[in-house]
Amino acid sequence: MKKNIEFEVEYVKLLNAEVFELKLSSKEKLPEIGAGQFLMLDTPDKSQILKRPFVIYKWDEKSVTLGIALVGKGTKELFQLKKGDKLSAFLPLGNGWSHALKPHHKKIALVGSGIGGVAIRPILQECPDKEYHAFWGFKSKDCIMFEKEFKKSNLKISTVDGSAGFKGYVNEMFDEALNSGFKPDVILVCGSHVTCQKIKEAAIKHDIECYMSGEERMACGIGACLVCVCKVDVNGKEQNLRVCFDGPVFDIRKVTL
Repeated sequence: MKKNIEFEVEYVKLLNAEVFELKLSSKEKLPEIGAGQFLMLDTPDKSQILKRPFVIYKWDEKSVTLGIALVGKGTKELFQLKKGDKLSAFLPLGNGWSHALKPHHKKIALVGSGIGGVAIRPILQECPDKEYHAFWGFKSKDCIMFEKEFKKSNLKISTVDGSAGFKGYVNEMFDEALNSGFKPDVILVCGSHVTCQKIKEAAIKHDIECYMSGEERMACGIGACLVCVCKVDVNGKEQNLRVCFDGPVFDIRKVTL
């Protein structure tokens, strides 16, 4: 059940120089939330009519935590929020990872770059009994996040400049693992367009099921405005599906990237 909930800011803290964590608490019990779902959040600037979409990174019965990249005016305003400030959000939205995972998926590869971990980390909370192998890419050592969250997931890290872990891009590190005999039952990926494209190619080459969390721009968040459509093969015919309503999780092998 989707609801508009009034929240208070619990805290704001940096994860690195470009990403921060925002925890919001509510006095009322929240609707049931699934891994990979998102919310539409008010911004402090009341002149902005539309809410902003953010993946729900962590949650419990009365709180949600968001991981947000500092990329523009709106997110910088959110970063300036103080404990006790009030915002409303409409949640939960989207289909989430439960749409992708099947009973035979025992060994799961989690692949992504940068802030993509915000979308993928929740599956560890919802399905803790799986065998996870996380592959995460960052620009440099200073940008690394989520080590604590993924520490029980055979975490492997790459950095473009080689300052930590594998030197190169995450898809190159993942390709190396696949070519060395690693084969998961399914791949879950979230990251840049290039990362998703490369992982899609690897999934097809090695005949592995693969799902992505889409990151198209959104306006309404409920499928009415058609701003966030992407092209997806549905029963052999390409259709425009809404990331906010039909996704954000799709079979990446059927998505035109």
